Amino acid sequence: MNSRAFNFPKYFPLVISAFAGAIAAIVLCNVAPRHKEVGRNAFVLAVDLVFTDSLSRDQFLKDARVVARHCRRYEPETLMYEVLQSEKDPLKLQFLERYANKDDSYLTKHKSSQPFKTFREKLQNLQESGKVAITGNGYNELGIGYM
Repeated sequence: MNSRAFNFPKYFPLVISAFAGAIAAIVLCNVAPRHKEVGRNAFVLAVDLVFTDSLSRDQFLKDARVVARHCRRYEPETLMYEVLQSEKDPLKLQFLERYANKDDSYLTKHKSSQPFKTFREKLQNLQESGKVAITGNGYNELGIGYM
């Protein structure tokens, strides 16, 4: 027998375990893309943040990850929640948030969640201490393109 041959019985439990783990990750992490209803235009927030130092930026990113995980798991009408970093200045970020609608998805569900409230308080403290400058706008999609 060739000593380099794959020993299937020996590795079978490992293969099954990896397959089960992959299926669990797909189910538990809700990795399917989220889409808005046809004919409805989503509400989008674009928020620009300029930090004075990398420590404050990194704390913001850590806190944003907590809210992003919450949104992905518990807010199906939060269609997108992403932070972008400038390729020219690592202290400049843009936060893009996309909701199925403004009133219910954003104002009622998202803004009332405890993870968001905690995150917003921390971000407000950074802003009040001069560690970050924040500007932004809300936008209504016109339905011309796609995401």
